[in-house]
Amino acid sequence: MLTRETLCGIWAGLPVAWTNDDCFDEEVYRRDVGKCCEAGVHGVYTGGSTGEFYAQDFHEFKAVSDVTIEVCQSAGVPAQIGCTMTYTKGVIKRARYAQEKGAAAIQVAVPYWVALTDEEVVGFFEDIGAACPNMPIVFYDSFLRAKRTITKELLERIVDRVPTLIGIKADTSPAAGGLERVSAFSKYLNVFVPDHILADMTPHGARGCCSAMVYMNPKLILHYYGLCSRGEMDEAYAIQEKLKLLLTEGLAPFTELQYADTAYDRMLGSVAGFLATSYHARKPYRGTCPEHVAQLRSWLANNFPAALDLEHPV
Repeated sequence: MLTRETLCGIWAGLPVAWTNDDCFDEEVYRRDVGKCCEAGVHGVYTGGSTGEFYAQDFHEFKAVSDVTIEVCQSAGVPAQIGCTMTYTKGVIKRARYAQEKGAAAIQVAVPYWVALTDEEVVGFFEDIGAACPNMPIVFYDSFLRAKRTITKELLERIVDRVPTLIGIKADTSPAAGGLERVSAFSKYLNVFVPDHILADMTPHGARGCCSAMVYMNPKLILHYYGLCSRGEMDEAYAIQEKLKLLLTEGLAPFTELQYADTAYDRMLGSVAGFLATSYHARKPYRGTCPEHVAQLRSWLANNFPAALDLEHPV
């Protein structure tokens, strides 16, 4: 089980591989999880936007969870299972399954179809903590999707009532509070941020990344995390600037195409050949395609060639 002492580092939130007839491709997904573990990630998590939790029924959730936990346990790497649903009973059903299977933690977002009140948010976490005692919980915080911000004062109430809540995948957008939010929340939980702001946020309490970049190039991103952890900030900031450029310029053409989150991650995982995952996502959401991956690869070759060098990126 994870604790606040052990929850840190670079966590890979992998896309789920689908076959051409839209079934779970266990063989490919198993290979991708195993490669991440072999590369030295600090953990693997499922069931975020990249992992398309919203497009899986319960038997598929179980299949993805089973493979993730099995492969991670064999490698000695913790697995964090995403259990988000639109109602408490659905979250608890998944959380209990993950606990029975030996997950190191669960990750949940608050139900998002209708924005919750403060009392409902507190009650939601209390119910999960009571249903799955001793199971560490990580909060997937997203203002965009949950339609509300979790304030420092509300977080204090939740942590006081749910001591198994140990971490947060924090919304760091300017609208949510940015740097000040990371600093405030780090007093109560281990805060995880996106790769492209890790150097900025580490001095303010960030403990790692829920990473979309690590399966683009594991050695590069793990090196970047090491630099931030050791306070070697000149080189860390140089890498961070390249990651920001990738987001603002390299991926800009696909923003115009209204790519879903999982499409970006399928592209990033495929661009240097590290992941074998499928290009397509679950309909109606758009995936990527070989032509767009080639377009991004060309941009990286001209602007960030280290990202394409899986053996010697630094």
